[in-house]
Amino acid sequence: MTVLTSKNFTQWVNKHKLSLVAFVSSTCPYCVKLEPELERAAKILIKSSIPLAKVDAIQEEDLGIKYDLKTLPTLILFRKGRNFPYTGGREYYGKNFKK
Repeated sequence: MTVLTSKNFTQWVNKHKLSLVAFVSSTCPYCVKLEPELERAAKILIKSSIPLAKVDAIQEEDLGIKYDLKTLPTLILFRKGRNFPYTGGREYYGKNFKK
């Protein structure tokens, strides 16, 4: 899984037709719990040419402000550089992600 910063974020998001970005923090217990699911999802999604990346929302505060983050973790779907809220599941059960 790619780790994004303010320096590489825009270029990375714009170069993919479809991508998923997780805004997380190592001090957030929910984010820490989500980490293994993100790693698993990254391996599955890349097979469909959908890369998954993460941003440390505390270190990259400007990105958190830009995307109006209210809570962590927050997942945002990007399509050709445009952002859409991700409302899908966060845990993997066999073949599907569930809430």
